[in-house]
Amino acid sequence: MKIHEIYLSLQGEGSEVGRPCVFVRLQGCNLSCSWCDTTYARSRSLRVRDLKVKHVLQEIDALSDGGACKLVEITGGEPMLQAEEVMMLGKHLRDAHYEILIETNGSIDLSAYQCQWIRYVVDYKLPSSGMESKMCLKNLKVIKKKDELKFVVQDYKDFKRALGIIREHRPRSQILFSPVWGKLSPAELADWILTERIDCRLSLQQHKIIWGENTIGK
Repeated sequence: MKIHEIYLSLQGEGSEVGRPCVFVRLQGCNLSCSWCDTTYARSRSLRVRDLKVKHVLQEIDALSDGGACKLVEITGGEPMLQAEEVMMLGKHLRDAHYEILIETNGSIDLSAYQCQWIRYVVDYKLPSSGMESKMCLKNLKVIKKKDELKFVVQDYKDFKRALGIIREHRPRSQILFSPVWGKLSPAELADWILTERIDCRLSLQQHKIIWGENTIGK
């Protein structure tokens, strides 16, 4: 597996926010979002390591104190570019009784990778990202109640587009709205959500609030 970093932190977003979590950040991405906050994981660098799945597991176990920390998130970059290895890692994590999150950018068809022991966080790219044309709309029907569909919103145009997607496709998953850091105030996005009476969760990037926006490995 092409690994950018493996580290222990607090889950900064979504329904598990605040929980200790081991993050496995894979290298490489097939998109180039205008507001990407992990550009360092898009291309190969000196930080990237090629590790076998068993060695990734060993590092996870060490960071989690032998499984005392139960939550693992596989992220990127785009982890599903290494789907075979990711699913193999997921099976081993399941056998070791970990909870598994996979954050994916929404461009890769997930229908062949459905299983009860993985929860997907699908980060649907709205117009401001410049990448909406790359989205796999099939995923909006594939994701289930246990999964999360995240919309990162930069402006009101993004917000209205997200509403249209929700109303047209009626995804079964949990819905998350997150403001682009430094571009949209959380208060403004919160007001829009309340005005529209959306059944969703406002998700702020807690790790940036705690450690700052440029911190890597937190």
